[in-house]
Amino acid sequence: MQAIRRILVLLAILMAPVTGWALNDWTILIYMVNDDKDTVMQDANGRNVEAMKRVGPPAGCEVVVMEDRTARGSIFNSNKGGEASIYSIQKGDITVESEPGEVNMGSPKVLWGFLKHAVARHPAQRYALIINSHGSGIFSWRGTGGTGSSRPGEVVFNPNDRFVGYDHADNDCLTVFEIVAVLDSFRTQLNGNRPLSVLAFDACLPGSIEAVYQFRNSCEIMVGAADTTGINGYPYGRILSSLQAKLPSDAAGFAASMAGAAGMRDMGYWNMSRAAELAFAFNAFVLELMNASADGYRFTPSESYGGKDYYWDIEASLSRIDGLAGVKNAAILEKTAEEARSAVAACRAVETRTGISVALPIPSDYRQFRAFYKALDFARDTQWDEYLDRHYGIK
Repeated sequence: MQAIRRILVLLAILMAPVTGWALNDWTILIYMVNDDKDTVMQDANGRNVEAMKRVGPPAGCEVVVMEDRTARGSIFNSNKGGEASIYSIQKGDITVESEPGEVNMGSPKVLWGFLKHAVARHPAQRYALIINSHGSGIFSWRGTGGTGSSRPGEVVFNPNDRFVGYDHADNDCLTVFEIVAVLDSFRTQLNGNRPLSVLAFDACLPGSIEAVYQFRNSCEIMVGAADTTGINGYPYGRILSSLQAKLPSDAAGFAASMAGAAGMRDMGYWNMSRAAELAFAFNAFVLELMNASADGYRFTPSESYGGKDYYWDIEASLSRIDGLAGVKNAAILEKTAEEARSAVAACRAVETRTGISVALPIPSDYRQFRAFYKALDFARDTQWDEYLDRHYGIK
């Protein structure tokens, strides 16, 4: 009987998922896409890497970076200029682990390769992925499945074989659709069917209701600003210092650590378990808005982000529902607007100064990007795109 029990214990150990026996509490993965057109972002990220080296990761945590640099060269003598490196950061040191050469950082296959490498070399109970790059909000201007594609939203990705991550050399970027496809495979093939703990965007404009809803099953917490961000990016050294003070045991604690001691209260921290509730509440407002538009009411958004009037602050816009004389459902419209604002607050994992946006582009741009927008889960599962069609007189 004892022999059978020992065999059963051994089988349990052998069959247990790798993440259950990980050495790390956290592995922080940084996908660092520098700008091929100039070195301003690369120089800033060089300072960020040096800051992380000075501080070092806390006990129980490792930091792994994939960085694609310009032709000007690399901080690593072993790497040729203009090529990518995967390296880990220790206090006072950097260890180069792989040199994949020139790669398209806007390809989901490259992101997937980085995740596979990091999980194999640095397994952990929890993972935080930071995508450091230029960003354009929910719309993606380049590459497979982008706004200019004949098949917007298309994903060409086989895990067994662009939204952010603009790789100018390859005229490509990662769309939200591609990131979701990669993170779906990460969950099922690398992380014991658990979603990524934290998905953070060190980039402009990711903090939208469309992105939050698209990533609702991909991660526990999404981090990203609704507005444009500074070229220097996250304060990476301060983030590591914050984590050293107390290494969090969950995704919400990681977000709070980023927001607090790291001084990142201009970011949005969104709880994915409340994403569907947020979309439902906003859609209830949209349905009443469509009824009100039959009485001649025209919704006027307030406080745009990014300087192009593509993205509008939801809370600011919903707090200014006025001019309702003659609108039959005025009371219920105001009530659903208030409930949608409450849902935004409930979706926050950390109380911060930043808002969350919704897309309402100018008519010519909406017509141009309409097919891409309608491919989003948010457009499929709410009536906002139908409202935009009516708003702009599109049949």
